[in-house]
Amino acid sequence: MYLKVLLGFKDIDRSARGLAKTLKEDEEKILKALKSLQQRGLVEEQKTSKGTTRWATDAQYTIFKDDHTNEMLAKFHRQSFLKAIAAQRLPKGTRRFDALVLPLSPKDYANMAKEFETFLDHLFYKYNVDELKGKSLYQIQIGTFPAI
Repeated sequence: MYLKVLLGFKDIDRSARGLAKTLKEDEEKILKALKSLQQRGLVEEQKTSKGTTRWATDAQYTIFKDDHTNEMLAKFHRQSFLKAIAAQRLPKGTRRFDALVLPLSPKDYANMAKEFETFLDHLFYKYNVDELKGKSLYQIQIGTFPAI
């Protein structure tokens, strides 16, 4: 999914080779992922006037809404949790982990979920840019579940 997000930035090389370099991954792995996203209609292949191929998406950023029936999204969330565990070792100024345990009724939970959506939409529009230069991609992940 990071691959899809990167395609929304105007200031990066959106060829398979350029994306592989940005993500520090093997070019063949990136090309395979791009083809998979293309089959799902999430990205498209474009030929430039020089005859080279670059990749594009219709959306710069994506809010990954909860959908337990989508296996690709479930895989993304599993990988995200593993990355979050590893990120606990990063310097404190580059990462943040908070937790809150609250007693909620079903109505309270539904209201809180709506507040989270509003909050994420606010962040999405406040920090929406079309260039990556001088910035790092940060992932904000909010998960709620019954603790007991």
